[in-house]
Amino acid sequence: MRIFGINVGFIESIIAVCFLIFVAIHVGGRAVVELLALSPNTVLILPWTLITSIFTHVGVTHLIFNMLGIYLWGVYLQAIIGEKRLMKVFFAGGILGSIFSILIYSILNPGVYVLGASGAIFAIAATLAMLRPYNQVFLFPIPIPMDMWKAVFGFMLLYSFIVPGIAWPGHLGGLVAGALIGYKYKKDGVGGVERPRYGFRFQ
Repeated sequence: MRIFGINVGFIESIIAVCFLIFVAIHVGGRAVVELLALSPNTVLILPWTLITSIFTHVGVTHLIFNMLGIYLWGVYLQAIIGEKRLMKVFFAGGILGSIFSILIYSILNPGVYVLGASGAIFAIAATLAMLRPYNQVFLFPIPIPMDMWKAVFGFMLLYSFIVPGIAWPGHLGGLVAGALIGYKYKKDGVGGVERPRYGFRFQ
């Protein structure tokens, strides 16, 4: 896609939309949040929030870390599976994360508002972990590299449950979506074959 003569990809577009909504929230206030964020109490009358909540962030730290996650994980996955498939992963993870949040918070906390792109990011990370399970990654604050599958299905999932204030159902939904899509892609041969990390491979 070209905007003002500049090529803009899917990842850049997502980041731009998130920043624009962030600005709109800090101009329009709580009314904008209630119009875009997801809540079990309002989802039936505001069904678009299943999607708009993915792009909605209130805190600066939340926004920056999620945008970094989308860019770093997204660029890597896009290089493996292409932009169109990345779009499918992003929206599948975000929407399934929203559905998980509605189902679980309808019981635990019906009045809560859920927002952020974390479910989509978890889907991207889980898809990568299925396609490149033994690639080495660093995750803050752990100072040593770990296998991708351990980082995503171990550390990131555990982090979602132990840190207060995190909407873990959204993370879990995104993780499930990414794992299923990654499994299908791997089965279909999408993304190629992971190269061995060390030494030689003989056939």
